[in-house]
Parts: sequence; C-alpha cells; structure tokens
Amino acid sequence: AETDEQAWAEYEKHLFFFIKKLLKGLVVFPPGYSSPKSIARIGIALKQFLGNVTTREEIEEGGYAMVGSPETVREKMKDYVQDFGVGNVLGLFQIGTLPADLTKKNMTLFAEQVLPYLRKELGEPATDEELSQALAAN
Repeated sequence: AETDEQAWAEYEKHLFFFIKKLLKGLVVFPPGYSSPKSIARIGIALKQFLGNVTTREEIEEGGYAMVGSPETVREKMKDYVQDFGVGNVLGLFQIGTLPADLTKKNMTLFAEQVLPYLRKELGEPATDEELSQALAAN
C-alpha cells in the first residue's frame, strides 16, 4: 500500500485469519518421518511461533511479516539482508483470505518500488556461473 497505515488496514485482518485459522497443522510429514516426540515438539514450537501473537506490534517486533509502504518494506528488507546475510528471499504476497486485487497490488508495488531499490543498494544477485565458481573454490 502507499502508506504504512493503509497497508495495515488492507492486510491485518487477512494476516490474523491466516495466523489463527490456517497456520494450525501447517507441518505435514510423511508417516515415519518424525517420531511422536518430535512431532509434539514441532507442535509446541508452532504455537510459540505465531500462536500467541495478537497485535501488529508483536508481528513487527518478531519480524513475522513486513507490512507497510514500499519505503518501509524496502528499509526493513535491506536491514534484514545486511544483518543476517540473507541471499534469497521468498516473498509471500498472498495469504489466506487476501483477495486477488490486493495480492496483485502487493506484487506490483514490490516489483516496481522495493526490488529495484534493493538491487541498487545491495547489488545484483550472483549469476549461476558466479555461484558455481564460488562453490568450486570451497
């Protein structure tokens, strides 16, 4: 959205629907993949992950979602990339009940106003050849 407040107004109800209704049972493993004890631990961890989040402040403090204007999102992403050495980002532009028009708007704003800024500030991603050479050197 164009402003932080507008972004939250458009996204918040969909985000909390996703957290409270759709995140339950997110982890699916084939039979025998994990022990019952491991599955129980995963369930506890999932509840701690987002199960107790009730406010947008908790979302922001936990870094669970980047919601805001293109300026806000690009600064947050730049900080994360620099602080954590992120090499790849998987954008989740649609969740749960978010309608198609808002999903398209999210993707368009990201493609036009966030990604070009990040590429300018952080550099272009490495090519396949550069990655192959780096891996071969190690």
